[in-house]
Amino acid sequence: MKIISFCITTYNQKELVAELLSELIEIESDEIEIVVCDDCSTENIESVVHQFNDSRIKFYCNEKNLGHDRNILKAIEHATGEYVFILRTRDRICKKNIPVLIKELKKSNSVYIVGSAIDEDGNIKLPFKNKIYRKGRDAVDAHFRLFVHPSGNIYKRSSVDIKRLEEFINGERLGKYGFVIHSLIRIDLSQKGSFQTIKDTLWIYTNTNKASDVAQNKTDNYISVYHPSFTIKRFELEYKWIEMCLKTDYALTLLQLIKIYVEALTWSFMLLNNDKRYQFHYQYRKVKYSFWYTRRVFFQKC
Repeated sequence: MKIISFCITTYNQKELVAELLSELIEIESDEIEIVVCDDCSTENIESVVHQFNDSRIKFYCNEKNLGHDRNILKAIEHATGEYVFILRTRDRICKKNIPVLIKELKKSNSVYIVGSAIDEDGNIKLPFKNKIYRKGRDAVDAHFRLFVHPSGNIYKRSSVDIKRLEEFINGERLGKYGFVIHSLIRIDLSQKGSFQTIKDTLWIYTNTNKASDVAQNKTDNYISVYHPSFTIKRFELEYKWIEMCLKTDYALTLLQLIKIYVEALTWSFMLLNNDKRYQFHYQYRKVKYSFWYTRRVFFQKC
């Protein structure tokens, strides 16, 4: 078994896939594998993968487009490493520190690990300390303090209950713009083991505002993926998942969740709704928005 699988979840963006793979194959270790999970792209991602001729790279293509959340689960399902490191195509790895990560993983008993991140210019973007958060309340609190992002999450593969997660999101009819899978995984893992943060810089978190291309997860009707209609659905999913996963202290956890979503639905969306950089990248149009009406609708859901 490999120590770690770097899981690249992609839909198109073959140039970014090529750039990321060219960096990953420079890691001189037989203890890693690289899993590319293509969500039924219209571009030929497989031909890009074959250009590298590296046996550590495994390519898989979904029979149909599954969307962001389900594609991440597919990537984890295909992986064979003891741990999986999730990456979106736009982000990068700090190659020099991967040996440090591998050494840490060999002695770690944690079910979730995340390391510090820098931006493209080398500035610290997500700083962490070397710290362990114990299973249960401590790990739940850490989940709400730690930034949720498609990249940088390192999971102990055997602890991720893929079947249960798939049954849940399918039963709740989660659409392609759910973007809650990492939150669901982390809440579940908080009940199974400890969380760990690593001071060393492990990945490069690229700036969306600097992107010159168009995001692949844009909607067909030019509505923002951060629109309250999507965000409230995410809240309902997480709310139900917490009630299912947590046997104790779930009332306090739900209050933490409500606080986060109030911010997302009000101040955060007000800013994003007016941000022309995000409008361009995610291809959405500004909409009429009432702060107080949205707030009232949300609390009716609580």
